[in-house]
Amino acid sequence: MKSSFAFCAVLSLSACAGAADWTYDDLPGGYEIHRNCSNSITLCKPTQDAKATTAVLIGSYVDMVAVHEQHIAAQRVNPAERADAGKSSDVLEKSYFLLDTDSEELVGPLDEFTFWVTCKQLNITDFSSWINTTDLENN
Repeated sequence: MKSSFAFCAVLSLSACAGAADWTYDDLPGGYEIHRNCSNSITLCKPTQDAKATTAVLIGSYVDMVAVHEQHIAAQRVNPAERADAGKSSDVLEKSYFLLDTDSEELVGPLDEFTFWVTCKQLNITDFSSWINTTDLENN
């Protein structure tokens, strides 16, 4: 009886695992945003490699993204800091990345100032609005 209960409990827990996971694939160059758990949202590129289905380019926690033609900008925060309920998102330490989807060149992590200087040097002045990655779930 105990083993049946334990099996049912494990089955019910594993059935729920991943239920809130999602993939957003409407980015240039075939890139995707993956939510793998509440503290893991990453920027990935699907691969044909038999050992992996995606290559993670920017690890957790990708908080915001923006697009300009072939460029994807990403803002990343520390997932441990993000999980701390006492911290406002305004005080979280942020790092920035810029991906050219044509050349597959990834620049970062950068501080905010260096990120915007890099964008200006590349004549990227009009990103789409920054989108909170948690808002991509239903898109």
